Amino acid sequence: MECFRQRASYASWRVATFRHHFLSSSNPASSNRIFRHGISSSIGQDESRIPPRESQNEADAQELDRDNARKNGEASSRTTQSARPSQLLPQSPLLTKALPGVDKKRKKRPTQSDADRLRLNPWALALASPLRMCTITGTRLPREFLTDWGLVQRPNDEGLWLMPVGLLRDELSSSKVAQANRDDQIEGSTPEKKSLRSLTLRIIDRLPLLKDLTIPLARNKSGRRPLITKLVPFRWKHPLGPLTSREEKRLIWREDMPEFVLERMRKHVLKQLKDMYGVQKRSKPRLGSLRIIKTKDNSYDALLEGLRCLEEIERMECGGVLVMDRQLEQRENGDSSTAQEQVHDNESAKSPYPECVTLPQVQSRVPVFDLTELFSQSDLAEIRGYGPLFENAALFLSPDDPTAVQALLALWKLKAFLRPQ
Repeated sequence: MECFRQRASYASWRVATFRHHFLSSSNPASSNRIFRHGISSSIGQDESRIPPRESQNEADAQELDRDNARKNGEASSRTTQSARPSQLLPQSPLLTKALPGVDKKRKKRPTQSDADRLRLNPWALALASPLRMCTITGTRLPREFLTDWGLVQRPNDEGLWLMPVGLLRDELSSSKVAQANRDDQIEGSTPEKKSLRSLTLRIIDRLPLLKDLTIPLARNKSGRRPLITKLVPFRWKHPLGPLTSREEKRLIWREDMPEFVLERMRKHVLKQLKDMYGVQKRSKPRLGSLRIIKTKDNSYDALLEGLRCLEEIERMECGGVLVMDRQLEQRENGDSSTAQEQVHDNESAKSPYPECVTLPQVQSRVPVFDLTELFSQSDLAEIRGYGPLFENAALFLSPDDPTAVQALLALWKLKAFLRPQ
């Protein structure tokens, strides 16, 4: 059977038509070539120009080879395209090297030794205290470096005294004051008077600051409104605060406030040293807070040599050096001994020792407290009466218990109070 109006066989025409319709998109050149050579539109064309059956079979075999090669390439491309894009990227070690187990890795909790390191570190406790603002200077410092001030009304006195209540806790909580408070409650005290006892403000511990405040505040006592009212916060004043206009005029500032605060701070330090030494006597000798520093004389080089000979102890980097054997030189030089004289001459009685010294054992700097500079002669005599341990020239105080920590903090506040501006 032959195709109509053509001299090509029906089989050749069918193959050419199949290739023209189904292989034109993949290989258009080959389909056109086959269609052009396999089918002729000229009626008078010679049969000699029609390719023989053998040559046509060879062409079909070549086309099949090309189709197989194309199919193999498409299969390989499909395998490469089947991989996800995330699998071709570098993966995190957390996924490739995952830790065994399903437990979540958490931060280790502090042990008892870690808690003791902070609890028995006075400088860490002082810096960790909450920040508070000084009412006078506006400086924000940790609370341990500030003193609480409040209003105190003495018995049989109409004035309201602005006093350092942080240094007067023992006196304000004594039996006489408690009895006076009970009498006031029985008589029927007003709510304003009750609220005045809880009003406190904070002032930085500096002797030059108190001296600058005392001069104008002590002179301006009379008038429509005393100058001390400028120290009172706005939230205390009338009409929003608990203070009335009459009570604002009754505010009083002591004329000897620098000497008074220095004396109270010294008593506070003496109390802390006495409590610490009481714990020292009850504890074992090797676990005590005070260690003797053997020195040949009162020079700084002798102090360094004594520190080198001192054995290394626990928490040595958190301690301090106490120098106690310089009172003979003060008596010979005629230095001041009373609080009032030391307030006015605190710069002249400067200690020959530096503020800090480096310990050879731990290579850490610790403060040096020259007690002959911080205390008067009567206070030094009281300290020596605590026990024979205080009769040595120098001592090393390590914070082995909470009482030693409080003693170091009290000494540091007293030293900062006497530091020149």
